[in-house]
Amino acid sequence: MRKSTETISASAIGIFRALPGRWREHLKILMNSAGHAPGWVQYLRAKRLATGAKRLDLISTQLAEMMAWGGIERLSGAHCLEFGSGHLLSEALVYHLAGAREVVAVDYFPILQPAEVSVACRGVDPEKIVATLGRYDTPDNVQARLMGLLRRRDWSLEGLAELGISYIAPFDAARGPLDRAFDVITSTSVLEHVPVSAANPIFSNLFAMLRPDGTMIHRIHVEDHRDFHREPFAFLAANTDWTEADCDRRGNRLRPSDWQRIADELELAFVTMKVLPGDPSKLPSAIDPSLSAYDVKDLSAAGVILGVRRQTVNS
Repeated sequence: MRKSTETISASAIGIFRALPGRWREHLKILMNSAGHAPGWVQYLRAKRLATGAKRLDLISTQLAEMMAWGGIERLSGAHCLEFGSGHLLSEALVYHLAGAREVVAVDYFPILQPAEVSVACRGVDPEKIVATLGRYDTPDNVQARLMGLLRRRDWSLEGLAELGISYIAPFDAARGPLDRAFDVITSTSVLEHVPVSAANPIFSNLFAMLRPDGTMIHRIHVEDHRDFHREPFAFLAANTDWTEADCDRRGNRLRPSDWQRIADELELAFVTMKVLPGDPSKLPSAIDPSLSAYDVKDLSAAGVILGVRRQTVNS
């Protein structure tokens, strides 16, 4: 019976995804499931992510790749912030496994699904996790923490606080930083959803929370989220129906050069950036005149990885 239900569910999802992006968006709006605001759909998304992209061994590899790119070699004893933690606390658990002393997960919307946090630990490859994260502490320490997680029964926020993990939501970074300092700050597919007018203050306030020599790494997906497989740049078109009210569900249209500029405005910041190229052939034939100053490489980018290190005064 369960298998039959899962098959029907998978078929329904397949049919939905085959619809044109504009149709899917309208259906989501009608069902109150567009964007990241709290609602019934966030539970379903959490269940899917826990057994997919946010499963602990998979997210360990992703975070380790970000750390390597950002030049972060050790996490033992570190204070870490995950900006935009979403439905689960998988990144926070990875930081814990890698030896972080304190991990704070924050989000604008309180969409954490506590009952699904432990699901991300099921069916993982322990050897892969230890091999991936052992470089940031010691393999033995990572192994011991992982075994503790796999045996864990208390997944409440109070229970996770015993591991040094805390969750804060709602948190609006545009209003100001937390009264804490971090060695590492990361986000994945978060900053493209912030309002254009809030991008500068949010980035500045995140930087303000970095300790001297601390590093923040942000992976930003700059394609149109309405249908980034078939029409990844529809929101750049001259006849676009995009408005800033669509930032949460479609993205804010900021290009890699915009993020470079925002980062370069910070004092004592050492900035590195990697542009992830998209497919220029999928650009609209006519671009919104307000974007005429951007070149094709900027407009057709799929994403960007942005690293910012807070330099000490004498560095």
